[in-house]
Amino acid sequence: MRTKIVGVSHGDRQEILRRMMEDGCEGEWVYLVHEEDNEYDKNAVIVINEDREILGYLKRDYALAAVNRLREGADGHAVILNFSGGDNGRHIGCNIDIPWLHVEDDDELGDNIREVRRSNEEIERMLKKQEDRQDREDSARGFAALIFIGFLIWILFKFKCI
Repeated sequence: MRTKIVGVSHGDRQEILRRMMEDGCEGEWVYLVHEEDNEYDKNAVIVINEDREILGYLKRDYALAAVNRLREGADGHAVILNFSGGDNGRHIGCNIDIPWLHVEDDDELGDNIREVRRSNEEIERMLKKQEDRQDREDSARGFAALIFIGFLIWILFKFKCI
């Protein structure tokens, strides 16, 4: 599964990411570690490099699935895909691939994702129907306007105003 690391702007993380980006660390391993004592999220998963420097966190949406897999014995490795930003004063971002994490494998989260996808598909169908209806109404209005203009021209000719 591919995702970006979040929380990369805190502390010295930007300096660490800049150094890693300049050193060409794409393709190198990073590690996901369950941070059980995190006061904000009991499922928080930190992302650290080989020097044990914190780069940021795994997105909360994927943390529970990652924690479950780590408890099952997953090795916690991820690979750096690329870095983004860093120019014109923008923060540096980092995208990773977690080969052992398939979020839909987690029953609860997978069900939630599937439900969101179904909802999105239903919304897209409704929007398409609404666009089609709007197109038909616009066509009908256009046709009515043409008939009205034709009628006005007929009246003007009839009464020799043109």
